[in-house]
Amino acid sequence: MIFPIDWPLALAVLVCGISCDDDHLRRLNGPIAELGIAFEVWDRTERWDCTESVHYDGFVASYLPPYFRAMQDCPSLVELERFRYGPNVAKDCLDLNDAYQRHLMANRCMAWPHRWRDWWPDPCSDALAECGQLRCVWDQFRQASSGESAITIRREALKELRAKIGEDAWAAGWMPAPVPLHLFSEF
Repeated sequence: MIFPIDWPLALAVLVCGISCDDDHLRRLNGPIAELGIAFEVWDRTERWDCTESVHYDGFVASYLPPYFRAMQDCPSLVELERFRYGPNVAKDCLDLNDAYQRHLMANRCMAWPHRWRDWWPDPCSDALAECGQLRCVWDQFRQASSGESAITIRREALKELRAKIGEDAWAAGWMPAPVPLHLFSEF
């Protein structure tokens, strides 16, 4: 059985950035594209041709998409399985957060007249800031879990989500509440 050398060469070009001439690159274009899909660097909807890239300083890194090296520290899309939520839950949480922020803004205008804001701190500003942070977290989750975006955007959203919620919550698959629940009074 003869093993085609194209796949190991394509892997070396994609991962290590070894250089080769244009004729070899044309032959490796298919395997490089398939390996990029397998490594979740790009998906089938993205058109990529390594022979159209620009040469500089003789390095083949110019042949690769500019985001390949950045994708190495991004979590895989398989990591989404640790969360029990889907894109519909994320959308509902974002809607709840938006509604709560509108409620806070309405109460801020009614309960805290403009003339008092110069003397006393606004009690709603901390709640609005916390709501904004929670909205960013849920928006990152929505972006990562929606199948409409490119793989690179989804993986970068997962990377930012992991940074925002912390390693412990990431490992447990825990997402924060969409609104600051500690501000709600008990019934």
